[in-house]
Amino acid sequence: MYINTILKEINKTIIDVHLKDEYSDAPTCTQKKQEIIHSGGVEGSISVCHSTGFCVMRCDCNLNTTCTDLLTIDDDYVHVSYLETGSFSVLKKGKKIPKKLKTGYLKLGYQNHYEAAMQMSSNDERLNYTRILLSKKFYLGLLKNEHWAKNHTFYNEVIQNKPVELGSYKITMNYEIITILEEIVANSHQGPLAHYYIHSKLKELFLMAHISETEKEKFSSYVTEEIEKLSEAKLFLEKNFHQNPSIKQLSRAVLLNECKLKKGFKETYNSTIHAYITQLRMQHARKLLLDKRTTNEVSSFLGYKSASHFIATFKKHFGSTPKQLILSLPENQN
Repeated sequence: MYINTILKEINKTIIDVHLKDEYSDAPTCTQKKQEIIHSGGVEGSISVCHSTGFCVMRCDCNLNTTCTDLLTIDDDYVHVSYLETGSFSVLKKGKKIPKKLKTGYLKLGYQNHYEAAMQMSSNDERLNYTRILLSKKFYLGLLKNEHWAKNHTFYNEVIQNKPVELGSYKITMNYEIITILEEIVANSHQGPLAHYYIHSKLKELFLMAHISETEKEKFSSYVTEEIEKLSEAKLFLEKNFHQNPSIKQLSRAVLLNECKLKKGFKETYNSTIHAYITQLRMQHARKLLLDKRTTNEVSSFLGYKSASHFIATFKKHFGSTPKQLILSLPENQN
């Protein structure tokens, strides 16, 4: 699989590599690099990680002008993309009108050749975009022993060699998928551990995509517009849970009245809005505590008015206090 990407305005090659089109359980060398860019109205970084059969790229930049990413991919490949923030349009070779990407969706595609100009426009938001490319053999090898894969629509399209336009298969983002993507990009392991870690995380990512697909039937009683707004509401909570948004704020953010919002959210996600916010806050609290943050720091970050309120909520959710969690870790055992 050949991958080439160039930032046109500053004539900067980000990646130009031929990757073996195969999957291997045995550890292979993982190459990593980070390009720091301060040129031509682009300020930020582009991280790249690649090994046999796959490549992961993350763009995290402020743009003061429009910038074009010229992307070329040869050979059969699976394309995964996620635009978290910013303005991003795709102009495929042979097309006259660029297609603007929407934030908040994980998009999958399968093709055998790709040439496009990725137009990144300046606005008030920082551009945060993740792209994962996998050769067909790597993708199929990665999932061949996953029993759920045979029931996964996208997996079967790839097996049958049916092209899937990027974006025609999309998944509304959730906390779990966002976390997995962050873990893939932040992979700090070296040697064989890096190989095993990223393979396991890619499996998790595609499993979550499958779970999202199987849960779509829950939306059957709602019109398309309401489905979109409920998805937007869930994503809004996953981005802003630390601010403990009210139902009124959420209703205004997604332009859906409070009654439909509360009823639809409960029936669709099997949770009240308040319970879901608490779940997100507690999941993140546990992660921060395990990262050696103090109870007061975590309480303040998550918007609790007092540490005692946070501790009581944490204990109710997990059955132990933050202090008991820390003391239970192996490194704190005598």
